[in-house]
Amino acid sequence: MFRLLLAAALAASCGGCASVTRGTTENISISSTPSGATAELSGLDNATACVTPCVVVAKRSADIT
Repeated sequence: MFRLLLAAALAASCGGCASVTRGTTENISISSTPSGATAELSGLDNATACVTPCVVVAKRSADIT
């Protein structure tokens, strides 16, 4: 019985949060056909615009539109 409880406690503690294993930011690749379009993103700490193809770094918790 002790081993079962120990195994359950170990499994529960190893689950952890995804931000621990994947970080708190994510690279978002933006492309278009033809390239050279302006992409405007809102929902980040600072409104961002880039010319495609480009990569934007965003917090995983951001509500990007």
